[in-house]
Amino acid sequence: MEKHIPEGYKQTEVGIFPEDWVEKRIGDIFDFKNGLNKGKEYFGYGIPIINYMDVYKNSSILGKNLKGRVSLNKNEIETYKVNKGDVFFTRTSETVEEIGMSAVLLEDSSDTVFSGFLLRARPRNQILDLEFCKYCFSHKQIRRQILQKASFTTRALTNGKLLSRVILLIPPTKTEQQSIATALSDVDNLITSLEQLIEKKKAIKQGTMQELLTGKRRLKGFGEGKGYKQTELGLIPEDWEVKRLHELGKFQSGIGFPLHLQGKHQEVIPFYKVSDMNNNGNEVFMLNSNNYISQKVLIELGATLIPRSSIVFAKIGAALFLERKRLLLVDSLIDNNMMAIIADIDTIDTKYLYYLLINIKLSKYANTTALPSINRNDIGEINLKIPTLYEQQAITEVLTNMDSEIENLETKVNKYKQIKQGMMQNLLTGRIRLA
Repeated sequence: MEKHIPEGYKQTEVGIFPEDWVEKRIGDIFDFKNGLNKGKEYFGYGIPIINYMDVYKNSSILGKNLKGRVSLNKNEIETYKVNKGDVFFTRTSETVEEIGMSAVLLEDSSDTVFSGFLLRARPRNQILDLEFCKYCFSHKQIRRQILQKASFTTRALTNGKLLSRVILLIPPTKTEQQSIATALSDVDNLITSLEQLIEKKKAIKQGTMQELLTGKRRLKGFGEGKGYKQTELGLIPEDWEVKRLHELGKFQSGIGFPLHLQGKHQEVIPFYKVSDMNNNGNEVFMLNSNNYISQKVLIELGATLIPRSSIVFAKIGAALFLERKRLLLVDSLIDNNMMAIIADIDTIDTKYLYYLLINIKLSKYANTTALPSINRNDIGEINLKIPTLYEQQAITEVLTNMDSEIENLETKVNKYKQIKQGMMQNLLTGRIRLA
């Protein structure tokens, strides 16, 4: 079936666009240059340098945000210097999805250079508005072309020759380009303000945890007329106790994952691996698993389910993973690179114990072999300050409410990010016109 082309639009190599939009290849607008490569001894001091992450995480670059420094002579500075309006593209990465990400330099930045992991695109002409450059290389039609033209050996790569062949459809006037950029910038500003608020709320929560979990501050109704006592952990409220972690629950290690059951999403019992801690970006709960098994397979394995609300964590791996602790939402299995703590609910509120543990660096208790690991005997001896169960539950309620507030803000951010993606696709293809 022929694709319907609305009146006032045209079919191009990359999709349907307004008739008056101008078709250009990136190479018609920019000249490309590879960035600077120097030995590691030259980095950490000297003049500012635009690095990979300055581009990958951003759509625009300001000199005040540049943290990288490099020591160069005058000829090198002249060769690799940057100008206002230069667009930088990520040149190489482990995965193809991360190449060709772009950011534009929005201000003059004297004696600043750019990294060899980047390509500099310097404008030949004034076809593109500066603010419009923040967005015009990021919508689906452009990203698809960039990825299709990439090469892959041991790493994904792009270069100026490949990027020069990418086709852009450009609004005919700077006024329309500026209108599009303004609409998208407004959403960006909203997202940024929410992200800053989230960071502020997280800092407040961290401070509150430090006070409440150590007894430095007591909630209303607790501790009136009570003093403090000296313990091996220092001063604690006199109605609190010091207990070892193994006194608060039991440890349960995971089992070897049966590889022939990889996936099995039609089944109902989650079988978590350490990598599942990355799923959904949730920092409190284990949510979706990449692997599930059936009740029949559970019986065949002779395995015991770890009950919901247990705290799970990696027991083998880099410190990054050893510091992640999560709560189970449902009865589950975990693999043998993980361990669970099943709390004694007559002694400790499970979520209170979770809040205690996220403030303890378990990696400190890891052995020093090639692959760090922790064992139950070592971490079982960790001493913890424990209030009455009733006070634990009161503290947990305060911290859970703070978590919920942060989660609601993060949901809002994700919603606005989705809205922005939809706006980009509509505005940068001319489906919606602003001028």
